[in-house]
Amino acid sequence: MGVETMGRKDFLRNIVNHILAENSDKLPASLVDDLRETLGRMEVKYGFSSIDGDPSKLEDFLLSGDFDDVVMLARNQKALWVIKDILEAAKKEYSDYPGVVSAIERRLSSLEERFYENKASLDDLIRLLKNNGYRVDKTDGGIELKLHNSKVTIKVEKNMFQYEIVIKGRTSDPEVILKKLNSIRTI
Repeated sequence: MGVETMGRKDFLRNIVNHILAENSDKLPASLVDDLRETLGRMEVKYGFSSIDGDPSKLEDFLLSGDFDDVVMLARNQKALWVIKDILEAAKKEYSDYPGVVSAIERRLSSLEERFYENKASLDDLIRLLKNNGYRVDKTDGGIELKLHNSKVTIKVEKNMFQYEIVIKGRTSDPEVILKKLNSIRTI
C-alpha cells in the first residue's frame, strides 16, 4: 500500500519510486540509484513531502537549479523520458496545487526543448559539479577542476564536452605506474 496523507500520494515514495520501479529494466541501475538518492536529499532540503512537509513546496524545487541537476542526470543517460513521466504523474496528483502544476508545465515545456536540442551546457555542468562538492574555476572557454594529484580541463565544442585529465605523480616503483594505468582504464 502506498504512502498517502489525506488522500494525496507522496511525490518521492509513490510517484517517483513507482515510475522508477516500473521502468527499472529500461534504466541503468546507477541512474535509478542516483535519482532516488538525489530526490531524497531534495525532499529534505525543500520540505515537499506530503507526509511531514508541505506538498506546495514541490513548486520551489521544480523551479530550482537543483531540479536542473536532476534533469541533467537523466539527460546524460538519455533518459529524459523518465523525468517527463514523473512530472506528468505528479501533475495529475497535484492538480489542486496551481503553483505546482504551473511549475510542472514549465518544466515539461523546457524538457521538450532540451530533448530536441540536447546541447552540452557548461553552465549546467558547473552547477552539477558545484552541487556535488567540486571547486570549479572558469577558464577561457571552459572550466578547470583540481583534484588531489590531477587536473581536469573541460570545454564545450560542437555541443559536446571535451575533457582532458592530467594525473601527476612520482615513484621509483614501476608497479605503482601500472596500478595507476589500470585504474585509469576503468574511467
